[in-house]
Amino acid sequence: AGAPADFHPFSMTLFRGDDGAETLIAVDRKTSGRDMIETFNVTYDGETPKLSPQTAIQSGLLASPNGLAAASPDHFYVSNDRSTRGGPARFAEDYLLWPHADVLAYNGTGFRIAAQRLTYPAGLLLKNGILYVAAGNDRQISAHSQDMMGYLTPLGELSLPARPDKISLDNHGNLIVAAQAKPGSSQVYRVVLDARGVPQSYQTIFSDDGGVLHGASAAVIAGGQLFIGAADDNKMLACPFK
Repeated sequence: AGAPADFHPFSMTLFRGDDGAETLIAVDRKTSGRDMIETFNVTYDGETPKLSPQTAIQSGLLASPNGLAAASPDHFYVSNDRSTRGGPARFAEDYLLWPHADVLAYNGTGFRIAAQRLTYPAGLLLKNGILYVAAGNDRQISAHSQDMMGYLTPLGELSLPARPDKISLDNHGNLIVAAQAKPGSSQVYRVVLDARGVPQSYQTIFSDDGGVLHGASAAVIAGGQLFIGAADDNKMLACPFK
């Protein structure tokens, strides 16, 4: 309840404060083709959530917003999977793997470029002050420290045998990463971090050639199940998981 009529969330993140207050932040791809970031307060009627719109943020820097990671109700990171909207530069990013995409930091009033020269950064996740970035074309999960201004410094990365997309956490603090080893396939990896929080190793916990689920884009472990979503399919997969 409370979502705008023309609401098409491509990506979202939920921030829960120490007082339990929740803020939902979403990339909204309007039917007009315009992209914006929208924020909502989340309240509950029993177990039913309700959204109260707060802000709608637009910027010329939002070239192709994809992943989100909230640091507070009004501070967040958003990835542009491409930095251009068309023409030869977009061709170079898509087909020549030109590393020109970026991650933006929003400080409550405006955006700044926090990291750049990335190749298709899709998923973001913020944990213990470290931002994790899933770079699809590089087939890597990278870790970045952040300073007071929101600028990012690389700490290390881990290569995967697939194009990673969205990132979540399991109950043990490991990263859960949805990916595609080839077009249409679906893979999910558990990525283990070292003591510094840098990705160290991975384990495949789900793999399908596309016959069951076409193009995994997000995965979450909850309630003893692994839930897998796919941007290229019309269903979500639920698998018993220990």
